[in-house]
Amino acid sequence: MPTGPLRRQKPGEPVDRDFALLLERIEREAARLDTRFQIPWIRVRYGWDPIWSFIPIAGDIVAAGYGLRLVAWAHQFGLGPALTARMLLNVAIDLGFGIVPIVGPFIDLFYRSNTRNLALLLAELKRQMARDRTSKAGQ
Repeated sequence: MPTGPLRRQKPGEPVDRDFALLLERIEREAARLDTRFQIPWIRVRYGWDPIWSFIPIAGDIVAAGYGLRLVAWAHQFGLGPALTARMLLNVAIDLGFGIVPIVGPFIDLFYRSNTRNLALLLAELKRQMARDRTSKAGQ
């Protein structure tokens, strides 16, 4: 796994293998934490995050640790401090509300901070690719 920011590809270049593997790893882990299982008949998806929340305090801390790991992996894309701050805020909100007894696991079930962070990461990557394409076309 690379330790520094991953190099963005120029338009038309093949995707860097480390870039693709890291993105796939983040997607897989976010799904595992937020949408791995499904409640039959009502089609509500949930993952390990809300399950761990049933263990008071410790479960939420474990879930936040996994969420922070995803943020650290996403930080390797070198997308800047603003995106990292938004992702950290999602983890903090998940921890803050998830730690509330009885209602915390239900909040975790629907807030899905890891899925939100994945969406933020993908949106930023798309924005940067579009910006790169635009600057390439303008040259």
